Amino acid sequence: MHRTLLLPLLALPTALFGSVSIDFNDGGELAADFTTPTSGSLSSQTSDSGFNGTGGVSFTSASGDAHGWFYNQSFAGDTASWHLEVLANTSTTSGSLLSLGIASEPSYFAGDIPVSVPSDATASDIVPSFSFFVTTDGSQIKQGTNPLSQNLTSLSANTWYRTRLDATYEGNDDYSVTGSIWEVDAQGNNTSLVLTTSTTVTSADLAADPDAYLYVNVLSDSGAFDDFASDAVTAAVPEPSLFAGLGGLAALGFVIQRRRQRKA
Repeated sequence: MHRTLLLPLLALPTALFGSVSIDFNDGGELAADFTTPTSGSLSSQTSDSGFNGTGGVSFTSASGDAHGWFYNQSFAGDTASWHLEVLANTSTTSGSLLSLGIASEPSYFAGDIPVSVPSDATASDIVPSFSFFVTTDGSQIKQGTNPLSQNLTSLSANTWYRTRLDATYEGNDDYSVTGSIWEVDAQGNNTSLVLTTSTTVTSADLAADPDAYLYVNVLSDSGAFDDFASDAVTAAVPEPSLFAGLGGLAALGFVIQRRRQRKA
């Protein structure tokens, strides 16, 4: 199920900020809400690969080929603060699992690095991005090919964890970025913090980008993710004429109510 909550702002900006939550229990949500330029062996939505045997995105069909699922709705790269999280089931063997990130455009991947040309991680082809890169042997925050901070706490195999990336735009092209992994109980609620790592990322390209995209990058042929959630979404603001119309309706309702009160 796809839920979007819009949070109206007091002024009239170009967008409304809100939150999105996708549990993959309804068929076709991955195809409807996400895109990838990569073809071939990809992860896929199934009815039973998610948390507690519910709908989720299974890595089994991916054959280990790196690819990213980009959430279709873009947002401004200089948004004040945002987060992205999923429930992730670790692979049954040691190695890479997934990464959560932001990129300037839907792109291919060379491992966990967004690139404009498939499998080509040369400097000229790397797409502006940063991510929280998760493996069963530890995790790190990366910008392109550069690891900026890491935590080498290992994860248990075949276990569900809540994996989360938080970012705050500090101005001057700088972001404060934190990656966290939590153990969860049988209802999917966070219990104990397994690891966290934080750093500062500088990206003039992302800060100036009006259309940045969130992604989940799959790096394994074993495991799954579920419950995609973020507050970095936008939706078109209604035209001022609509607000005027709504105000007129409210005024009319007030007049009618007053007349009823007088008659009473």
